[in-house]
Amino acid sequence: MQVDSANTVAGVVRTLGGRGLYRGFSACLGRDVAFSSTYFTLYEVAKRKLDVTSDGSSPVALRLVAATAAGVPAAFATTPLDVIKTRMQGSGTRRTTVQMVRDVAAEGGVGAFFKGWGPRVARIAPQFGIVLVMYDDLMDRLRTLT
Repeated sequence: MQVDSANTVAGVVRTLGGRGLYRGFSACLGRDVAFSSTYFTLYEVAKRKLDVTSDGSSPVALRLVAATAAGVPAAFATTPLDVIKTRMQGSGTRRTTVQMVRDVAAEGGVGAFFKGWGPRVARIAPQFGIVLVMYDDLMDRLRTLT
């Protein structure tokens, strides 16, 4: 398999300059901040609704349900920012976030901002469910050591 030299770090720098390495950064930052604030808020709400305790005594399956359930709306709600970020990173032109929003809207209206939401939610919800359950479990174990 041959690697396209434009897809390497050196190729990006050669083609777009050093700033090319940060293409899509603003949309990525916006997506990650929005996702994290939504996700962690919903995770705490889900834990309360499901009576998940903070002492580690709740079943792992129940904690996994709470964490995964929080990931579904968070991933869905931030899909438009992910679409913008992906388009900015994949385009061959230098487009600002606002320009890319206009391009996507002109291309397909509101629906274009949610392209790929199904696979994104299907990947992110269980991924963050597993990560948060493991994090909570690790923190519980570390608390018992102190």
